[in-house]
Amino acid sequence: MKTPAGKLNIGMFDENRLIMRQKRACRINSEGADFLVAQVGEDFAHRISATNRQFVNGADLFSFSGQLSADLEKLENIAEISRYELPGIAELLGNKSEVAIHPLSITAFEYRKDDQFRNQNPDLTRQLDRLGELDLVVSAFGLHSCSDLPSVMVRIFQCMKNDGLLLMALPVNGTLAELRDCLTRAELELCGGAAARIDPFIDLQQAGLLLQATGFKLPVVDREEVVVHYDDIYALIKDLRAMGMTSGLNSANFRRPHRNLFGRANELYQENYSGRDGRIRASFCYANMTAWTPHESQQEPLKPGSANISLARHLKSK
Repeated sequence: MKTPAGKLNIGMFDENRLIMRQKRACRINSEGADFLVAQVGEDFAHRISATNRQFVNGADLFSFSGQLSADLEKLENIAEISRYELPGIAELLGNKSEVAIHPLSITAFEYRKDDQFRNQNPDLTRQLDRLGELDLVVSAFGLHSCSDLPSVMVRIFQCMKNDGLLLMALPVNGTLAELRDCLTRAELELCGGAAARIDPFIDLQQAGLLLQATGFKLPVVDREEVVVHYDDIYALIKDLRAMGMTSGLNSANFRRPHRNLFGRANELYQENYSGRDGRIRASFCYANMTAWTPHESQQEPLKPGSANISLARHLKSK
């Protein structure tokens, strides 16, 4: 599956690099590395069960860990859920999952309407066109690595039926804040400047606006935070690699780290973010996002000025 020349690497994230980091995580195969996805899966399962709706055709987009699909497949109100992963990853994971895994490119979502892309990628185009009957879409962290997330959200919206449910988890500001701070300060000391070594994250307000701007209704965005403790910075980085969550930023912006960068960053981490036991902390913050595609049966807020009783008069009577 080829992408148009020059298309893949023009954005903030490099899909080839994303695939490489996930393949490395597959080789590491560390048990329990998907603890964040496991927490999201438990929450999503609870929310879907509480809807009292029957979902016929669901899709799990780029969650990487099979935990999410496995949790949702057990629910009685989901008839079928298909799992989509990056090309090359689907083949590696296919024999380890009872849920059908299909290869799909994030870039395909970004350039679906591009005539050059459609001509050069007819198989991907047909696959995207077939996604138009979804009544449930879930994703745990995978959609973070989109160079043009608003456009991807529009494509997903177009793939869903009316009154369809979207559940997403996206990392937000505060994630790996301690690691970002220590790497930046260490590189400034050693090199006089600092490169971007941690992915940028959206904030909670942006997550809510993203849903509204796309056209989704009844948006709900909750912030969750998980704090994990490690012996040192090297143990943290090892865990990030096992999770497939190291940076996927475009390699055009990559600068080879100074040989003493991580040693100095580890010293700063111990000095500023360690507890009495000497272990450092790492924060993982994410937005739990719930929204629906429009339908006439959904409740709508009253129009401004349509109230029959003045708030001032009501307060005065009290």
